[in-house]
Amino acid sequence: MNGMGDAMNSGDRRALLEQRAEAVRSRLERRLDALDDRRDRVLAFAQRATQPPVNVILIGTASLIGVAYLVHRLRQGPSRRQRRSSLLLGPAPRRRDGFLAKALKRAALSFVATLAQRVSTRGLDQLLPEEPPPRRVPEVPRPRGY
Repeated sequence: MNGMGDAMNSGDRRALLEQRAEAVRSRLERRLDALDDRRDRVLAFAQRATQPPVNVILIGTASLIGVAYLVHRLRQGPSRRQRRSSLLLGPAPRRRDGFLAKALKRAALSFVATLAQRVSTRGLDQLLPEEPPPRRVPEVPRPRGY
């Protein structure tokens, strides 16, 4: 009788495991569908952002904000606290950045420069498309008499 009961229990266990596996599969499929939808929305947004009017506006706005911030900082000058402390103690020694900080700054600057170059190049290519090069006429060999 134990052999029969074990067979029933193993059949029940197998059915239970199959139900669990099906539930896991369905959850995974729903999550994959959600990820696909998100990817499609991000791609649509990125494509809209690279269209000529939008990318020119974005680049112009970013440039304008950057220039305005630099002008503000230059006009502001050093703070009162910095001026007073420099009068009393002399200029503070500049703290050196560590290797990792320098590397991260350089990487960030190169990333921003590359991104700006590629976005502006893509925008210019869309605004000012180049005409295809003229088709070359195949050369005809000269007659031997010349």
